[in-house]
Amino acid sequence: MNSFIRFLAVVFCLIPTAALADYPDPERKRDQVERFTKWLVSEPGSIVITGSSSIRRWRSIQDDLAPATIIPTGIPGSNMNDLDHYLDELVLRFAPEAIVIYQGDNDAAIDGVSVDQVIARFDRIMTRIKAALPGSSLYVMSVKPSIARWQKWPKALQINRMLQDRADERSDLIYVDVATPLLGEDGTPRPDLFDEDMVHLNDKGYRVWTSVLQPILADRP
Repeated sequence: MNSFIRFLAVVFCLIPTAALADYPDPERKRDQVERFTKWLVSEPGSIVITGSSSIRRWRSIQDDLAPATIIPTGIPGSNMNDLDHYLDELVLRFAPEAIVIYQGDNDAAIDGVSVDQVIARFDRIMTRIKAALPGSSLYVMSVKPSIARWQKWPKALQINRMLQDRADERSDLIYVDVATPLLGEDGTPRPDLFDEDMVHLNDKGYRVWTSVLQPILADRP
């Protein structure tokens, strides 16, 4: 019976992307993905850090996270469903030793997409990564709070709690809390860490992320 339940779980994770009609069509990102990824090359022992514009705009990411060899594959405006759709191009083809995922920020901003849908996409992504790269280490970053999207924070917080639950259940997944350090003593986002749009981080904000993520990656098995 347990084997049958596991089989059903895998089947559920492999439901086609189109089944989630509330997400925008991932093909809208096709040209963007192809233009960006054609310049990227695989390197031995690399870590792919993939996600949305918060990763793409992290210009100093390779220096900040040294000595790790970083392949950043952030696609602006993308979401968890887009990552699933382009997982081969953005992650698997590099055969990295470790993968770090930052998605959920844009998902939380889509009113028609539920938390369960976001986590279902993440579960499918994790299943596919582990099937293709069984020896890889997998990290998931929490969704960050932001001033411009503060009204979406309760939904983002639910996503974070469920991602942390996944990590608590599995020895092959590590949850990285990059959200809490962005909050002030009053529990709201610190304005000094954000760019003018009040969505994305500024250099100071990325230094906070570096202080969290760099030692975790340096300490990986």
